[in-house]
Amino acid sequence: MSRPTKANIVIDMEDVDKDDEMGIDATEAKTSRKKRSVVWKEFEIITNSGDMKARCNHCKHNLAYKKGGATTHLQRHLKLCTPRKATLVGKDKGPKQSLLSFDVTEGDEMLSIFKYDKGKVREELVKMFVVHEYPFRMVEHEFFTKFCRSLNPKYEPIKRQTLKLDCMKMYISEKESLKLALADINKISLTSDLWTSNQSIGYMCLTGHFMDSEWKLQKRILNFCPLEPPHTGLAIADSISECLIDWGIEDKISTITLDNASSNDLAVRVLKENFEAKEKLHFGGKIFHVRCCAHILNLMVQDGLTEIRDVIENIRESVKYLKLSPSRLYKFNEIVKSLKLSTSKRLILDVPTRWNSTYAMLECALENKSVFSRYKERDNNYKWLPSDEDWKRAAEVSKFLEVINDVTKVFSGRKYPTSNLFLRQIWKVRKMLNDMSTDNRDFVKRMTLKMKEKFDKYWGECNLVMAIGAVLDPRYRMKLILYSFPKIYPADDFQRHIDDVRESLEFLYKEYLSVDSQINSSMSSATYDSNPSQAKKQKTDDFDEWVITNSDIIPGNKSEIDMYLDEGVYKPGNEEYEDFDALNWWKANSLKFRHLSKMARDILSIPITTVASESAFSAGGRVLDQYRSSLKPETVQALICMGDWLRQDFGVELASNVENELEDKYSSKPTQFNLLAMDFLVELFRNLLQHPDWTMSQVCTDSYGKTLKQWHGCLASSSFSLAVKLAPDRKKFTEVISGSGDVGADMEAFCTNFSPFLEENHKFLVRCSSRYLLSDTPFFNLLPDSDHVSALVPAQTPTPLNPAQTARSLCLKSNDSPALVSSSSTRSRGGFVGIIALQGV
Repeated sequence: MSRPTKANIVIDMEDVDKDDEMGIDATEAKTSRKKRSVVWKEFEIITNSGDMKARCNHCKHNLAYKKGGATTHLQRHLKLCTPRKATLVGKDKGPKQSLLSFDVTEGDEMLSIFKYDKGKVREELVKMFVVHEYPFRMVEHEFFTKFCRSLNPKYEPIKRQTLKLDCMKMYISEKESLKLALADINKISLTSDLWTSNQSIGYMCLTGHFMDSEWKLQKRILNFCPLEPPHTGLAIADSISECLIDWGIEDKISTITLDNASSNDLAVRVLKENFEAKEKLHFGGKIFHVRCCAHILNLMVQDGLTEIRDVIENIRESVKYLKLSPSRLYKFNEIVKSLKLSTSKRLILDVPTRWNSTYAMLECALENKSVFSRYKERDNNYKWLPSDEDWKRAAEVSKFLEVINDVTKVFSGRKYPTSNLFLRQIWKVRKMLNDMSTDNRDFVKRMTLKMKEKFDKYWGECNLVMAIGAVLDPRYRMKLILYSFPKIYPADDFQRHIDDVRESLEFLYKEYLSVDSQINSSMSSATYDSNPSQAKKQKTDDFDEWVITNSDIIPGNKSEIDMYLDEGVYKPGNEEYEDFDALNWWKANSLKFRHLSKMARDILSIPITTVASESAFSAGGRVLDQYRSSLKPETVQALICMGDWLRQDFGVELASNVENELEDKYSSKPTQFNLLAMDFLVELFRNLLQHPDWTMSQVCTDSYGKTLKQWHGCLASSSFSLAVKLAPDRKKFTEVISGSGDVGADMEAFCTNFSPFLEENHKFLVRCSSRYLLSDTPFFNLLPDSDHVSALVPAQTPTPLNPAQTARSLCLKSNDSPALVSSSSTRSRGGFVGIIALQGV
C-alpha cells in the first residue's frame, strides 16, 4: 500500500467536514451510523408513500431528505420556523416578541404592550389568598397551577412557605402605609374584645374607628395579638398601651368600647389614668368608657328568659329530637306539606347563650306549632310537646324578642354612625318594658321586673354618648331629649339628666373652640409678624361705624351650639328618613358650623358596640380552622389585620358575610327573592322574543348578567358558565314550555313551576361560593338535603334518594356523555341554567 500524500490528507479532511455536515460518521460512511448534527434534535425521519422525509417537531412540516444527504436546508427551516420562535421567547435562545393586550380605562379599550411581571403576579396572589382567606397549601394544588398557567404559560409555581413570607412582607408594608394615614387623624375611637382559639391561645382584637377627610366612617383592625393568661384588667391595659405606642396613636384616643366584664372596668381605669397623667384625655374623660350596648341587651334578655326556661327547654328539646334523625325530620316535613303551611322557615336549633338564636328558634317553631301535635300522634317516643299555654307564653316572648332583635341590628352597624341612633332605640326598649309591666300575667311581670333591674343598672344614669349623639342628629336636636327623658327616668330625676346633657354639650364645644382658637392665634400671629402693615388695615372706617349704628347685629356671644339648637328639626322625606346620613348633613353644613361640625365628626364616629372586634373572631375561626391550627400567632395577626385592611381599601365583602345577609333576607322577605326569580324569567323571555338569532346560551347568559349575577360569588358565576353549556337549543326549549298554545298561560305555568327551583339554586350558589373554596368539603355535600329537594321536585318526578344522586340522574337525562356527567354533574346542579336544561330535556 502506498503512503498517503499531503494532498490526499487535505482531501480526506474535507470529506470528514462534509460528512459531519450531512450527519454521517466519516469512519462508517457506508454503514448505519448515529446522527450527530444538532438539527436532528428538532427533526424526525418519517416515511411517506415510500419516500423518506424530515418532519419538523414544531410546525410538523415535511422537508425533503435522503439518507446521507445534507442538513443545510433543515437548518434554514429552523431559523424561519414561527412555532419554534414562539417556544424560544423568554429562553434567551431566539428573537423575542412583545405581547399586546387591551387595557380598559374608563370604558375605553387601549392597545398596550403586555410584559409579564413575576413580582406583580406574586403580589396579587398574596392579596387573593389574604382577602379571601384561602389556605396557603392551595398554592401548591396541581389544578391551581394548571389554572394559572392556562391564564399565562409563564406562571411560575411557588411553595406555600414562599407565599407565607410574601404575606409577612406585604403586612409590614401595609402597616407602614396605615401608620402614615393615621398620622393625619385627630381622634380615634377603639373597640376591643378577647377570644380563645382552637390552639387554646388567647387573642385580643383591637379595632380603630375614625372619620377620614371625606367624612366617611372608617374602621381598621389594628392588632390581633396573643394575650398571655391570666387575662386581668392590668394585662389588658398594658397590651392595649403597647399596641397604641407601636402605632404612634397613644395621644389620639378619644373613647374605648368594651363589654361589661369586671376586668375591662379595671383596664379602662388604668388607661384613663395614663392618658390623664399625660394630659391627653379627650372630652375631659366624660365619655372615655363606652359600654357595649349589644352586650347589655344580651344580659338583660337572658335574665328575662329565665322566667320561661321550661317553655324554651321543651321547644329546644323538640327541635333537637327532630333534627337528630333524618327520618323524623322527613316525617315532620311531610306533615307540613299535607297541611299546606305557607312557611319558608325550617326548624332551627338555638345556641342557649345567644338569645337571638333562641328568638329564631321560637319564631320558626311558632309557625309550625300545629305540626308538633300531629307529629306526636305518629311518634310515641316524642315527649316534649309544649302545651297550649306554653305556646301562648312563647308567642308573647317572641314579640318582645322581635323588638330587641331589631334594636340590636341597628346597634350593630359598622358602615354608618350609630351613636346618634342610640337614644331612640333605647327609648323603644324602655317603652316596651313599661308597657309589659302593666300586664296582668304573672310570668310577664316577673320577666319584666328582672329586665328592668338590668336596664336601670347600666342605663339608670344618663349615658352621655347616647344623649350627645342624639342631639347632634339634626332630625332630633334637643327635642328627642325633652321627649324621651321623662319616659325613661323618674319624674323627680329626669330634669337633672337634661341639664347634665346641656352642660356636657357646652363643655365639649368649648374644648373644640379652645383648640381652634389656639391654632388660629398662632397662624394670625405668624401672619402679622411677617407683614406688620397688616395690623393697620384692621382699623374701622366710616362705613363700618354707620353699619354698627344703623343695623341689627347678631350678638357676637351667640355660640354655634346655640344657633344649632335654636333651629327647627330637619325633616327628610318619608323614604329618606331611615336612610338619612347625619354625617353628610354635617359635611354640607361645615362652613356654617365650623367648630361644631368638627365635634360632630368625632362624636358620631364613636361605636356603641364591640361588633367590629367580635366579627374578627369569625375570621379568626376561619383562618385557624382544624387544618391550619399550627399557624404562629404573628402569622395569624398578619392574615387577620391585612385581610381587613385590603377588604376596606378595595370594598370587598367576604362571601360568608354576603351569605348571612342573604339568608336573613330570605327569611324576612321571601317574596323579594321570588321577584328576583321573576326578573330573570322576564329577561329570559324578552331575549327569546327580541333576539331570534341568539343561541340559548346567549339568551341565558345575558339574562343572568342583568339580574342574578350581582348576588352570586365567583365560583357560582363560574358554575353558571359551565352549566350554560348544558342548555338545550331554542327549538327544544320552546317545545317544552309551549303546552296549551296559550302563550300567557304557558308562561305563567312555567314561571310557577320553575320559580322554586330558581330560588333554591339562588341560595345554593351563594352557599357554594362562600364555602367551597374555603374548605375541603366535597361539592356534593353542599347540596340541599333530600327533604328540601323533594319539596321542590315536581310531582311527576320520583322522590330522590339523595341530592347527589338527584344531580347525577338529572345530568344523565340532559346529556348521555359519561365524561361530561362525571366532570360537570355537580356544576350543572349548581347553575340554574343547568336546571333549565334538565327540566326541558
